[in-house]
Amino acid sequence: MGDLKKPMEELGGQTLVEALLTVHRSYLNDYDRLVTAGVTCNGMAHITGGGLIENPPRVLPDKLALHFERGSFECPRLWQFLQQKGNVATSEMERVFNMGCGMLWVVPKDQAEKALGLLGHGCARVGHIKPRGEKADGSPGEAVECVGEYKFSSYSRPGRKLRIACMGSTRGTSLQPLIDAIAAGSLNAEIACVVSNKADAYILTRAEKAGLVAEHIPQTHSDGTKRTREEWEAAANAVFEREKGPVDLVIMCGFMRIVTKGFVDKWRGRMINVHPSLLPAFAGGMDKSVHKAVMEKGVTVTGMTIHQVTEDVDGGEVILQRRCRVLPDDTEEALKARVQALEGQGFVDVVREWRY
Repeated sequence: MGDLKKPMEELGGQTLVEALLTVHRSYLNDYDRLVTAGVTCNGMAHITGGGLIENPPRVLPDKLALHFERGSFECPRLWQFLQQKGNVATSEMERVFNMGCGMLWVVPKDQAEKALGLLGHGCARVGHIKPRGEKADGSPGEAVECVGEYKFSSYSRPGRKLRIACMGSTRGTSLQPLIDAIAAGSLNAEIACVVSNKADAYILTRAEKAGLVAEHIPQTHSDGTKRTREEWEAAANAVFEREKGPVDLVIMCGFMRIVTKGFVDKWRGRMINVHPSLLPAFAGGMDKSVHKAVMEKGVTVTGMTIHQVTEDVDGGEVILQRRCRVLPDDTEEALKARVQALEGQGFVDVVREWRY
């Protein structure tokens, strides 16, 4: 197959190494969101060894079967690549691989839309449960009925790096792993600029030390009058657009302002924020106030959420969640440091998979 580290058109611009070593997703946070919201989970099938054929029957009664619609979700190109290179039948692929469907949730039909909304990024309705039929000889029919054709991803990476603009008001600790990964050459990305509404925010110093464009945009005009949110955001957009090439993704890293609908509309689907809790729990707070609330509530597990930015504060689609323990002797600072470590690696993982 040639150079394993060479971008391949058949893999949408990924290298074979990248495609094979894509980080496995944990579904524990997804389960928590469903249960917390009152969604009834009648069954869950983690599709691992045994693929789509052998795993679902393990959570189904003998008299029920899964009707699985192959074209109901976008299948990663890796499976198409392996199938074509190995001349493998689709039915055989399904006995070994998940074909891009890592977890099956069985929920009541009237709760399906709610579940889809809670699961968010990458989730799809892939079929339904039906009575299991019989074969001509009277033996039980197939427990999994796969119909249709797979819809393989048509996405290909552009022949350039992902360009990122960052907005922050504090130290930008969670940005450092992203800076380091880019410097190490493990991410096909570049940080075009870092802007802050605070002149003394260390995130600007952090950016300058990395040789990045760092700019303070004051919250007042030169004559001392206060800038409206719209005026401040226009100035930020001017910085984004001033740098060479388009900005593909805006990252909020400790940005302590609520943006306007106009700003959200301009960057909708291309602007993400990190929140120091497992949303929707402890939404609305900022920085150490969130960790204080977590400790006062007495919960034993917390974490971070990277989500799309929308008009609904902390209410955008969840992209990634990571969790950690809350220890009995934790302080706000200690818990914050543990969560920030998750945030930084989370940004790296999200950027690695970002489509632009």
